[in-house]
Amino acid sequence: MSLEINLATVPLFGMAALGIVASLFLLIYWDGYWKTYARTFFKVTALGALVSIAQMWMMSVHTGVQARLVYSIALPLVFLGQLAIIEAFMVCFHISKPPWFSNIWWGGALFFCASVALHTHIYPILHRVPSGYFFASPPSAIGFSVLKITVFGSTFVGLLYTVLLGLRMRSERQRWPYAIAVCFYALCMVNDGVILQHYRTLYPTAWVSEVILYGMLWNEVRWHMKDVYRRLNHDALTGAFSRSFGEFYLAELLHTREVGLLYADIDHFKEINDTYGHHVGDQALKLLVHLLRPVVQSPNALIRLGGDEFLLVFPDAAPGDEERLRTAIQAALDDHLLLHDEQGMRIANLSISLGWAHATKGASWARVLHQADLSMYKHKEARRRP
Repeated sequence: MSLEINLATVPLFGMAALGIVASLFLLIYWDGYWKTYARTFFKVTALGALVSIAQMWMMSVHTGVQARLVYSIALPLVFLGQLAIIEAFMVCFHISKPPWFSNIWWGGALFFCASVALHTHIYPILHRVPSGYFFASPPSAIGFSVLKITVFGSTFVGLLYTVLLGLRMRSERQRWPYAIAVCFYALCMVNDGVILQHYRTLYPTAWVSEVILYGMLWNEVRWHMKDVYRRLNHDALTGAFSRSFGEFYLAELLHTREVGLLYADIDHFKEINDTYGHHVGDQALKLLVHLLRPVVQSPNALIRLGGDEFLLVFPDAAPGDEERLRTAIQAALDDHLLLHDEQGMRIANLSISLGWAHATKGASWARVLHQADLSMYKHKEARRRP
């Protein structure tokens, strides 16, 4: 039996091709932390591709007997595909899968085997209509409808529960797009499960809802990717870039550009922690970053190296830019770098020491960082001398 590529099957053909390509991409390129997502999304995309192929096959067969056989394959595939979508949302929302959930997969496999083996007893002979699709005659469609309502309805309830639970756990996320998408998905399932077999002019719409739901899942993974990127590359306390990101960024810059560095250190920071507590010390670090942000705009970078030490990176800075950059930073900090207690009383007037280093293209990032560090300590010692 060959597949006929006509206007009605083009969307299904596209979904099948996209599902196969996406499945291979996920398995090949996602690894490590993302392996759990890759395996889960592989189930969704692979089963979605199989469902699309089954629907194309059904729309291209020529007899009702053949259509019945194809439907005996397609219906359990839809059931398994919806299970995969539910599992994918569980993974994205970090919802613990119930211990019996794996048994449903085995139930879906048994349903597939029974559906194919007993198709002559379970499914009515589908009749072709002038529009080119098959529908079930009303007398035999009653049991058929009950079966499909059970299949589509049970998994849809599971999907709805999972999505609503996930949105409740992540209240800051937008809810309306998810609510609308799930409602549209329900309409598509009702069309394919109930309405389709009684009207001669309708076509299966499951592929439309599949596109929407897969887009929702991909948006979730994209959100997780951004969150992981933020956690890896930003300091959790201050919001400045992390040391690991700073070393990578500086090394990349020095491959192609010259770079100016200012190594910043808060004066007497240990005394502040010992006298007022680490809570006030954390306040000082966050205040410093807040005041420096307007001065260190992209492509410049503000990096927390650790403790009270920060690195300010200025791509394409010339050796003579030191005084200009020092002046801009001191102007941003003067009369603002003040610490207050919980009652709003001023308890400390902070100051920082700055060390300058300039590196030409191709220099070692570790060496230029060391030079900036030494320059900072010289500046600090010079200020301590009477």
